[in-house]
Amino acid sequence: MSETISDSIGKRITNRKRVPTMSDSECRPTKSKKALYVTVYERLYKLIMEGCFPSGQLPSEPRLSELLGVSRMTLRQAIALLRDDGLIQNVHGKGNFIKTMPRAQAAGGLERFGHPFYKCCTAKIDDVEVESRIDFPNDYIREILERPTSAIVVFHRWYKSKGKYVGYSLSFIPIETLSTFEIDTSRDSQICEFLEARIYSLAERSTLEIQASGTGDFISCKHVISDQQELPLIIERVYGEIKIPLLVSKHYLNASVCSIVVNSSFPDISSLLEISKRDLSDEGR
Repeated sequence: MSETISDSIGKRITNRKRVPTMSDSECRPTKSKKALYVTVYERLYKLIMEGCFPSGQLPSEPRLSELLGVSRMTLRQAIALLRDDGLIQNVHGKGNFIKTMPRAQAAGGLERFGHPFYKCCTAKIDDVEVESRIDFPNDYIREILERPTSAIVVFHRWYKSKGKYVGYSLSFIPIETLSTFEIDTSRDSQICEFLEARIYSLAERSTLEIQASGTGDFISCKHVISDQQELPLIIERVYGEIKIPLLVSKHYLNASVCSIVVNSSFPDISSLLEISKRDLSDEGR
């Protein structure tokens, strides 16, 4: 079942990543069974093709080996097969990225944990222009971040498609969050990569509020993203292990390239890994 933007106005959506593990003892091959790294490869291949990594990046090797309950050596053998298939590529110092996002991901809605702008924007984004500043938090910022903070980074992103600006994101990031994840506040490219992809493999969940913003184009500052007064707005709060947001973002989209969908019964990665765990258990009998 899907919901349009008009159905979703004012609703609050919670996305969680709860991933059960499968121990080596549960999936260790016997004489008649395939090698463990092949089994892990098949599971990862299925998850990738079903769009279960919406950020386009796999979790770090230590994290992924922990989630799957296998050794890093076994995981590396499985990832090597995925690279041979041309499905992922390794970027030195950054991790493993999916080269071509599968169709299933495009069909996924906001019920999945990931970047909400890309889930809702139907246009292909060619470029992202960024700008940032360090500021002192006012009462409003402290309220939405639900914490005291000595300073924040205000980060602007303008999304461009075929030479036109079609979206704008405004993020408020406590300086403590950037320090925790060792992000250099003087490097906009590093902050942008953190917001666009990395945060969705490090965080645990997010909440989304969908509204129709009446602020019009003045909110996007120096670039016009729409000639309409009313814009679709998604307010995103990203959480780690505690109940205080790591950051808050506001995503504004041009309505002509916006499609907001929530699949109420769409399976998440947790349920898919649970199915994988049961399959492996059945294979071992």
